Amino acid sequence: MNRKSLKVVRGIIICCILFFSGVALALPGLINFQGKLASDNAVAPEGIYRMEFLLFDAAAGGSELWSETQDVTVTGGIYSVQLGAVTPLDVADFDEDGVFLEVRICPPSASGTCSSPEEMEVLSPRLPLASTAFSFKAEEAAVSTDSSFLDGHDSSDFVLKGEAVAVDSGMIADGAVSTDKLADGAVTGVKIRTAAVGSSALANLSVTESKIDNDAVTTDKIADGAVTGDKLAGKSVTSGHLVNGAVTTYRLADGAVTAAKIGVAAVNSAALAALSVTESKIDNDAVTTGKIADGAVTAAKISGGSGSGLDADLLDGQHASDIIDAASDEVRIPISGCGQVITSSSGSGSYYLTSNLTCTG
Repeated sequence: MNRKSLKVVRGIIICCILFFSGVALALPGLINFQGKLASDNAVAPEGIYRMEFLLFDAAAGGSELWSETQDVTVTGGIYSVQLGAVTPLDVADFDEDGVFLEVRICPPSASGTCSSPEEMEVLSPRLPLASTAFSFKAEEAAVSTDSSFLDGHDSSDFVLKGEAVAVDSGMIADGAVSTDKLADGAVTGVKIRTAAVGSSALANLSVTESKIDNDAVTTDKIADGAVTGDKLAGKSVTSGHLVNGAVTTYRLADGAVTAAKIGVAAVNSAALAALSVTESKIDNDAVTTGKIADGAVTAAKISGGSGSGLDADLLDGQHASDIIDAASDEVRIPISGCGQVITSSSGSGSYYLTSNLTCTG
């Protein structure tokens, strides 16, 4: 059989029942197509044929809108398929002025299929889809014709008489909720949005102490200069309330810093002006040994006049004889009474009195 001689004897598009029967439900999106194959007025052999179905926007040429391939059983030359069973149909394709169906076929062969789409025979002419096929648009028509739809909404979207329903802001016209529409006590705390109550909504003096939460008045809530002297209780500003460096010179009243205000050891060297510690500033007996640095008292600092209290016979608190006694390498001869002869031949060494003596001769 010459497969170039195959032709479509008739093609019938059956779709009304499929589409209108499913309006109230989801539309199936399928078109029933039935045709008959013949070759030189003879019925085509039975078997499974690889067939491709395409939709175009013109009877010849034009743009391809949709296509799918199916393996179709042909019995007695008759075959029946559901277009859209493999590749879903797009309802937008049926907005065209005309839609035409082209059928391409690959007859049974040793392999059962054509090796490429180019080997498939194009059956002509293309078949125009009758107006019944445009019931594919019934999905849109159903919105206005089906009694269960109104303005694109299903009946489940509407409220039955006496039925309670939640109404969101998009359903309420501007200004619709007036005072007389609100029940007493209807506006609760959870109904008021954060920051919704501004100053214009508060009556004068309505914010009392009981209305302000603990720690609610923070720094940014207090206007600059709002806390004046008469707002502070006596002794309410303690050191813990002042930031470092807050009390500057111009913050202190003249004479405000009294002795009682100065801490122990607060006045150190850095706080004293040069030569500010005069004799009148030093208390009697204030300069003790512990206050004098080692080596600070030099010869120039010691007065040599009468009454200085220094004994010339003392050195570092020791009598001269005590210093001689400490010399272990020298012979020392004591003089304890009168009549002792001191000679130079007595050897190296020295004599010393053990006490004061009064001798004659």
